[in-house]
Amino acid sequence: MTLQEPRVTVIVRTRNRPTLLAEALGSLRDQTWRDFDVVVVNDGETAPSIPADLGVPCTVIETEEPRGRARALNTGVRAARGRYVAYLDDDDLFLPDHLETLVRFLDGTDEYQAAYTDVDIVDQELGDDGRYVERSRRSGFGRDFVAGKIQFANFIPLISLAHRRSLFEKTGLFDESFDLFEDWDFMIRLAQATRPHRLGHVTALYRVRNDATNAVTAAPWQGAVAQAARRRIYEKHWQLHTPETEMAAIEGFERELAASLEWRPRAIEAEARIVDIEARRAESEAFVARQKDVIARLHSDMLALRGDSARTAQQGYERESKLHEEIAALQSQLADARREREALSESLRQAQDAGTSLQHQLDIIQGSLGWRFVTSYWRFKAWLFR
Repeated sequence: MTLQEPRVTVIVRTRNRPTLLAEALGSLRDQTWRDFDVVVVNDGETAPSIPADLGVPCTVIETEEPRGRARALNTGVRAARGRYVAYLDDDDLFLPDHLETLVRFLDGTDEYQAAYTDVDIVDQELGDDGRYVERSRRSGFGRDFVAGKIQFANFIPLISLAHRRSLFEKTGLFDESFDLFEDWDFMIRLAQATRPHRLGHVTALYRVRNDATNAVTAAPWQGAVAQAARRRIYEKHWQLHTPETEMAAIEGFERELAASLEWRPRAIEAEARIVDIEARRAESEAFVARQKDVIARLHSDMLALRGDSARTAQQGYERESKLHEEIAALQSQLADARREREALSESLRQAQDAGTSLQHQLDIIQGSLGWRFVTSYWRFKAWLFR
């Protein structure tokens, strides 16, 4: 039973970069267009790990030994089953609408067999944790197709391209004698077979790392390796350098130069604005820093006051406790005095009662006949002895 052909086959080249490959495959997992399959060509020693949630068919092809960039591409092309072919290296990313943007255009036209989108360049820096961190992003590739211009410079990166797989019958496969600019050589041949159409939307990210692990940074444009590869490109396609193509290329360069000059005053104004904004931001940051210092000092003072308040409160609590103890002692003494006073009052009452009783008894005695007789006797006796 033959499997149904997917609309697109995405060819992914990888070599010993499992972390970057996982990110690239993650960008495939997030595609809004789902009718595609993936061919991963492993041109290194580290076996790739395919995420279980990729959601689309994925074939991994192991090369017997590292065979180079162009051979890895051709290995993927031979395994491709889709109506269209797209390309993604392990260190680049598709944005979620990349495949949908290209496929919807190609499905809707009979005139064009190839299309490409705009690509932003992401500058990355290797961090202390061994991972790359994005430091900046800028426009990189976004030019309309000009016939004849592609022979002079490649302005269509492979990551931005999708084309009918049947075009390989006209263009041939990638030239395996190139291990640098193999994509440029292929674009020159593809442009002879069909006119690529530009879709002016950024749908992919070309990531450039600061540790020279990209092909373009490992072999800079003005370096000896790149110059030798460029010379081979010009030699191979020299017959395409006709007066017409050279005039078209020069006119294209002139238009780009004129456009850049037209925008130069705005660019200068924008740069001045940026400088002003940066100055204001620096002032704002300095103000914020000063405010942070003030807040820090106030916070420190507040903590000190809280400490003083806590100590004062503790002292007040201790003094209050001592006063409560003194008041309790005084109240106890007062209660004792009250009880003593009540006891004295009771004794006084008892003494008064006893005095009253004695007086009453004395009154009875003095009123008695015996008392009167004795009293008279003592008076007579006193009179006799005077």
